[in-house]
Amino acid sequence: MSAGSIGRSVASEDERMAAVLTQRRAKNASDLDNMEQEQLQLQENLSKLHHERFKEMDQAYKVELSKLDEAHKKELDAIRKYHEKEIATERENQAKEFEKVRERENSRITTYKKNQEEVIEKMHRNYQSSLEELEKNTNS
Repeated sequence: MSAGSIGRSVASEDERMAAVLTQRRAKNASDLDNMEQEQLQLQENLSKLHHERFKEMDQAYKVELSKLDEAHKKELDAIRKYHEKEIATERENQAKEFEKVRERENSRITTYKKNQEEVIEKMHRNYQSSLEELEKNTNS
């Protein structure tokens, strides 16, 4: 294998890994966006439920409605906080996983390059040895 083809092979491997990492980043971003959309939909649904109950109730229940309104706000806030924490945790986990993958792939590439260099050096030594042997045989 020539040094040029090794270089192309390593470059091809680098490009392939870059494409894989780019795809993973896009998927992770998409997953996080989906989670955020689900959170917004849940908040919207809870808000609609609250307003429907409010419309159905009679004037005599205004005090009770204000209590329910406060309870819903707290519930929405708790849900929002829960999802924000969940999203932050997922982002951290994805960043850690991405870093692990990047380190693992960099290690594989480094090992591959080192192995290829060793093969080239061994082939060069064998070539030199063969030349020396040929010169010996020619001079004999």
